[in-house]
Amino acid sequence: MNDIDSLKKIIDDYKNINVNDVMSISDVYFVKKYSFEGEKSWISMKMEQNSTLNRLYKTFKYGLDKKIFYSSNRKKYEKKVVPYSPTTTGDSEKIYYTTKSYLNDQLDKFKDQLLSKELNTIELKDMQYYSYKISINDNFLYFIGRIDKINRINDGFVAKLKGKQIDIAKNDKFGISENFDFIIYNDEIYIFNKNNFENFFDLEEKFKRETRKHVKKINKSNYFIGLEDYLNEIEDNKTYTKKISKALDEFREKNIDYSKIDEKDFKERIRIIVYNYDGIKINDEGKVLYEDKEDIESITKLIIDDFFISIISQTFGSSD
Repeated sequence: MNDIDSLKKIIDDYKNINVNDVMSISDVYFVKKYSFEGEKSWISMKMEQNSTLNRLYKTFKYGLDKKIFYSSNRKKYEKKVVPYSPTTTGDSEKIYYTTKSYLNDQLDKFKDQLLSKELNTIELKDMQYYSYKISINDNFLYFIGRIDKINRINDGFVAKLKGKQIDIAKNDKFGISENFDFIIYNDEIYIFNKNNFENFFDLEEKFKRETRKHVKKINKSNYFIGLEDYLNEIEDNKTYTKKISKALDEFREKNIDYSKIDEKDFKERIRIIVYNYDGIKINDEGKVLYEDKEDIESITKLIIDDFFISIISQTFGSSD
């Protein structure tokens, strides 16, 4: 069960590492993202092991303790671990959780590229992220965060590059703070900064791909007119692509194939919706029309199956 206790177990195992072993069981990589043939990839430089790894270990140790609590009215409360969803906003009271299956092949790809250690040198301007990797119970725990390109930092330390080693510095080029964005352990991901997690794995592209695939598949069902124009309007709008991606997750969980609804059933269901909701346009053949931007909301509600009739009151509605 993936709850706060599961995360606390990982934290306890991490805190119980003997600091004298840290140098031999951990590594730090500086990571650069780049585009290759239209796809985002990562390239990294593995730093040589030195005593700075001990400082990294302690920095993240303190950071982990802080990550599981939030403050309200001068009191500390334990956060909840909840499933990651594209449409949720960042919440200081929650930690988001997902697994590598949600990222398709991206997590394996990242680890493979990280371990390939392709760079012999890296310039400060190219240092976007760090990945700190440490062995725990025959698995690796990864801390992923952004490099702070500043010469002062409150919760962490400032360092400089000395060849392929990191040296602690009082006033130099970059900092590593305890405010990492997410951790990966045993292919499970705990997310503390939702936006940075999405940017790191380019989930915006995933949302767009899934939206295109879903809309084009529905278009083949011959229930709609003008879906190509609808797709052109919304495929670069995260508000809509995130909604559609979330709906597809739910469809997969329930083994629903929207495009395989019987035509007679579909028209009957549309008839009920149109009777209760005046935002749907249909032609003489009973097909749903997309004509202009004013139809975006109603079409989106339809393709994510957002209309419902409540069981008790028998009232018609949607999630908005």
